[in-house]
Amino acid sequence: MGYGDEIMATVELAHLQAANREARIVIGDGTHEVTSSCDEIFNGNPYRARLADVRAGERVVWLHNYYGRRPYLDYRHSCGGIFQVFAPYRATPGEVYFSAAERTRAAAYVTPLVSLGRPLVSVEPNVAFGPNKDWGFAKWQSVVDALRPLVTFVQPSYGAALLAGAQAVPATFREFCAVLAHCAVHIGSEGGLHHAAAALGVPAVVVFGGRIDPHLTGYDSHLNLYVDAPPSPCGMVAPCAHCRRCLEAIPIARVVGGLSDLLARRGTIQQSAQVLPVPARPAVWRAGDTAQLPRR
Repeated sequence: MGYGDEIMATVELAHLQAANREARIVIGDGTHEVTSSCDEIFNGNPYRARLADVRAGERVVWLHNYYGRRPYLDYRHSCGGIFQVFAPYRATPGEVYFSAAERTRAAAYVTPLVSLGRPLVSVEPNVAFGPNKDWGFAKWQSVVDALRPLVTFVQPSYGAALLAGAQAVPATFREFCAVLAHCAVHIGSEGGLHHAAAALGVPAVVVFGGRIDPHLTGYDSHLNLYVDAPPSPCGMVAPCAHCRRCLEAIPIARVVGGLSDLLARRGTIQQSAQVLPVPARPAVWRAGDTAQLPRR
């Protein structure tokens, strides 16, 4: 429940403002404003108002989208930190607004990297949610190793493990988003940065596994690797053997090939460059950029 949730909430902010042009849109429960540790994602957003800034006589419209009240979750049937039940929902690319200073700092960082003549690819191998989204650090290292001669990888640096061969970017989430805006592609697990990539119009290869369906929190502009093996999408928060099997069913070659294909569509490298051999029993990839494992 972090940056990705707040990025998805920016869509509702914009819609509420369009429907209530003279009102101030405040995130909260109708009486109290609600903020979060990820509140920086709203910096510069013209549609989000703070309650303290509302002047006398101005009408307030409340956005009921915050921790404990997310529109894609069915709280009545969920069970705390054990599992989540999902409500009907479809993510729409959100909005992130950068200041001139943020854009200038990001450009200063990426300019020397761009001069190397290789496309920039954002990679995030680490997950904050837990093991059910964690494809595996070693697998992400294999992806970087496979394309390192052709790609410049950039990774946010905030104390988590760093991939060998990737350029570490010491940055907050928001600061890294400003760098991500310059990237040709993003690769990583379902989470905050894949939502940021969609908001910034950056294609992505996103490892979903079997915990949540990309029809809920995925985007059509991304390659969403989802494994449809019973009981996908399981919604488990506690460590889950099903989620582990689904993540293990996604081969390294599929991520490398997907990244190569997205880069080729942008004219940056030759298609399918250095794709690793596909395992003997791969998952089945069907149309719609969604990976499926045949039900048994």
